[in-house]
Amino acid sequence: MLVRDIEKLLRLLAAAERIDLPLWLQGGWAIDARLGIVTRAHQDIDIAYPRERESQWLALLSGFGAMQVQRLDYGLLVRVDGQLIDCEPCDGAGRHYELAGLPPGSCPWDKAGRIAGDPVRCVSWEALLWDYFFYQ
Repeated sequence: MLVRDIEKLLRLLAAAERIDLPLWLQGGWAIDARLGIVTRAHQDIDIAYPRERESQWLALLSGFGAMQVQRLDYGLLVRVDGQLIDCEPCDGAGRHYELAGLPPGSCPWDKAGRIAGDPVRCVSWEALLWDYFFYQ
């Protein structure tokens, strides 16, 4: 199951790249990407996307078979082929993007992570740490 999850995630990120839609992994996938190794099976995929491109993001997810979209106070929960994708919008700040309330630089442009050898964007270590302590 884990290999299938990795393949689906990489296909989704590649499709976003083809339409020049930046996405940032958050949560467990971001930690794994920054470490360069998948440490466990994940229950969901946490992704940050540009708020002003939400319609493109939803269209992309629809193309992957999104079945259900639930709007929450912080973003969206979307089911795609049985996989839960927890989506949070980030806001443009000049040439960069930021997640509201998180430390500056939360959505760095550089692809600082790797999943199965493929470079991917992830939220910053500071954002991951903030997120972890927020839920504690």
